[in-house]
Amino acid sequence: MAGTGGRHATEPLREHQIVYAGYDRPWAAWAERVLASHGYRVLLTRWHPGRRPLFDALTALRGFDPTQPPTGKIVLMLSENLLQFGIRDPDEWREAFRRVVATSPGLFAAVVIGERLELRLRLSELLPVATTAVSVGEADAERRLLTALSLDNEAGDGPRRPVTTRFPGVRPGVWRGVPRRDEHFTGRDDLLDALPEKLRQARRAGAVCVLRGEPGSGKTAIAAEYAHRYSSEYDVVHWVPSGGDQYGRLAELAAGFGKITQQSSGLPVQDRRLIVLDGWDDGSAAAMPLSMPSLAQHAHLLLTSRGGQHSPIPERVVPVGPFRRTESVEYLMHMLGVTAEAAEAMARSCADQPAVLRRAVEGWQESEASLPGPAAADRSVRVEMEALSRRCVVSIGGSKTRPSPRGNGFFVAPGWVLTLWPVVGDHGKSVVVRTHDGRSVTGEVVRLDSEFEGPDPVLVRLRERFDHDCLWLDDHAGTDFRTVLALGAAGAGSRLERWLRWGTVIGQADLLRIRGFRVPANSMGGPVLDLDRAAVVGAVWGPADAVHSDETLAVPLPLLGDGRLAHEVMREHDLYHLRRHLDTQSSGDACWTSIQQRLHRGAPDDFMPEPRTLLYGILATLEPPSQPQDVLDLLPGPQSGAPDEGLLAWRDGVRLLISRGHGPADIALYAARVWSSRIAAPDGGDDPSALRMLRTWLEGTARTLPEGTARGQVTGILDDRHAEARMKILVEFRETAGGHRWSVSHYGGPRQWPMGERYGGPVTSGLCEAVSPALDAALRLTEAFDETPQVEFSMPYALLGEPVEEWRTGTPRPDITLGRRARVGVALEESVLPATFLDNPERLLRWAGVTNGPLMPVSVTHEPAPLRVHLMVAPMTCVPVYCGTLGGGGAGLSVLEAAGSNGYGLVLWRRDTTHENCDMFHERAGELVRGAGTAEGLLAAVHELRLRGDDPEAAWARGIAVLYDSPDRPSYIRDDD
Repeated sequence: MAGTGGRHATEPLREHQIVYAGYDRPWAAWAERVLASHGYRVLLTRWHPGRRPLFDALTALRGFDPTQPPTGKIVLMLSENLLQFGIRDPDEWREAFRRVVATSPGLFAAVVIGERLELRLRLSELLPVATTAVSVGEADAERRLLTALSLDNEAGDGPRRPVTTRFPGVRPGVWRGVPRRDEHFTGRDDLLDALPEKLRQARRAGAVCVLRGEPGSGKTAIAAEYAHRYSSEYDVVHWVPSGGDQYGRLAELAAGFGKITQQSSGLPVQDRRLIVLDGWDDGSAAAMPLSMPSLAQHAHLLLTSRGGQHSPIPERVVPVGPFRRTESVEYLMHMLGVTAEAAEAMARSCADQPAVLRRAVEGWQESEASLPGPAAADRSVRVEMEALSRRCVVSIGGSKTRPSPRGNGFFVAPGWVLTLWPVVGDHGKSVVVRTHDGRSVTGEVVRLDSEFEGPDPVLVRLRERFDHDCLWLDDHAGTDFRTVLALGAAGAGSRLERWLRWGTVIGQADLLRIRGFRVPANSMGGPVLDLDRAAVVGAVWGPADAVHSDETLAVPLPLLGDGRLAHEVMREHDLYHLRRHLDTQSSGDACWTSIQQRLHRGAPDDFMPEPRTLLYGILATLEPPSQPQDVLDLLPGPQSGAPDEGLLAWRDGVRLLISRGHGPADIALYAARVWSSRIAAPDGGDDPSALRMLRTWLEGTARTLPEGTARGQVTGILDDRHAEARMKILVEFRETAGGHRWSVSHYGGPRQWPMGERYGGPVTSGLCEAVSPALDAALRLTEAFDETPQVEFSMPYALLGEPVEEWRTGTPRPDITLGRRARVGVALEESVLPATFLDNPERLLRWAGVTNGPLMPVSVTHEPAPLRVHLMVAPMTCVPVYCGTLGGGGAGLSVLEAAGSNGYGLVLWRRDTTHENCDMFHERAGELVRGAGTAEGLLAAVHELRLRGDDPEAAWARGIAVLYDSPDRPSYIRDDD
């Protein structure tokens, strides 16, 4: 074999790997042909490190055992393109090569395309480098390549092949009509890699391949990139543009090709010619290229089409869809120089559509250039803001049969769109809303105010709920914004174009006057956002006038108004942004709160966006104030004048404080007062988890406040309420001559806080309903601190049989019984106890015993004489266990009298009178008592049993109850009341 150099035929061939980015394929193809012409086997590998660490990406290229000697080199084709699209710093490349060369010496080499790039990278200090460029010339470039690989005096083991690929930069002899190469083209590498093979495989039946996709999918850009990327492998390239006489042009080409018979460079003539038919969408003539033998036999035909399938062989139709997300992100990072997170957000908002991405980039670059100096937002944050905004904008039309939109609107809360009255005024009560992703939904027009004058805002309530993004409505009372972002959509059907503009506010009165752009027709109602606060401050009204061609008017939007509907929508608005903020904290995605936090340019002690979003969202979960005065009563400082009728939500108090110039300290004090008032409110409609979230917010905010009065007041409110929450809850019933009295109180500390008291009729029924509001308030106070309440009932003997453990008192969760919500014990109220029991010294001794433990069970029956003796001699830590009810007289009363006369204040019994498993009850109850340890431990153990609900293993304890008669229990019902 020629060129073997006398080596043994069984030795492995020298195989080099050329690694390149798709855009640099012409250079890789030329290098491959050069090495092949010298007898070397070459493997071409398209490669891009993406966002992987460069060292890991380079190491992965080895693909073999690094302890074994390599059979050839890995040659990287490095160009500005690879650096730019990877968003890599030259120093990062140098450091990665330094590390990989140290672990794999002699393995890597590089072809650096461009003299200036090598000056930046300085890779020749680390590994063999061939610096080349179009200007170097083919002969010199070939010499440099072979020298870098130490092959200039050596031949390979394989057969030599002629160089059939032209040197990059040398165009084919015939190069007609091909568009200029897009230097920013990126992605689609898999598709471009597959096209040559598809065309070669199609040779026998007509070398035709069709790029088919929707308008804007990038078909023409792909075809142009293919022509440039593979130009060195064709002798003739013709581009037939869309429109005009494509038939005539094809006929001329067919006649010309039919006269050519010689082959070029050793390849079939057909594989050296390329015809691109751009926009070939006439279905009736689509098969014409196949009917021209001269074309089908002597050229590759590449068609772009948005219509039907133009090839009888489906395998030759290449569908062109949206970018892959990684391609979109790479393109945006390259074009805008933004972070991957910002690029991800914009790619999602543009649905990865190449045309939409391109327009977004162009609009962004144009608007950035026109801004008067640097904006407050950095580039990445601005891109994220734009991406989120795009997904919130909708177009609004009259009906699905009249798709032409009259204007725009934007989502302000789930299921709610805000727009202006002229957009929907002549459509009646029903309109069609079209979202950014093409979804059409019917909505109902809802007026915010019955009096309409001019461009007042209105709402559209969607009749179908689905997941969508919402904008943040500004709650800032000032008008100090300057640079704004406006968005909208104009056009109809598939021609609907979404637009975005940046401008400067030059005047503010009834309307905002914005300089820097003029909105398209039918664009009224789109949002106008303050660039510094990332919040909606207005809605687009229209062009200023004929004289000022670059000015637009907008309607200011200071929230939605003061009506009930406006407050309900703002409540949904706040809840949405709270959920989004909490969700994105774990996912890392952008949301309005994270953008606003990064944009914040105020003083360090300003009320920051993150605590504001949390507070607004938590306040939105609480029951609203019953009247405006409720809000005013909780505001710090003196209040004067009549209450503002617009104070219909707790967030309105925060808004009022901000408008008056108050800072985080006063806002936290107001929030603490709201929490304190709601934590024990009689209506009891608040979710305990919301109160816990508000408490957590207050604790965190208090730590950030400076030392002073406000911080002390906030912590004081929290500490006082926490002290209450740790106390036990006492529910007392006392019979009187005219009926009964009851009281719900906290006890167990230096002070007692009575929660409620009432005089009523005879004690017959309705106990739970009478006590529930006050009892529920006491329970919620304890639960707000993540504590399990302990409730002790003191009642006359006639009520001892009342199943208080089964009461349902909770307004947020009426399905949860008191026994599952709290640890419950019952006792006889002292006015009905005999003096012998109250004065019995054993009462104190036995209570001290069960308080300290360890507990011991003692099974009891209802025979009075042996029972009293049995209980008398039992140790002081014993707990009587009775399988029966203590109430209702009879045997239970005997057990109760025997226990009381011997000083027992802790007894375990059961209310279920239909049981048949006494032995099991005594056995299991004994185990429960021994495991509880102390009196309070027994209450906790019984509570745990009740929490197990329908667990078969806990069925033995159904109806279990605890007599819990502490000598320390006070009484708040006085005989002289």
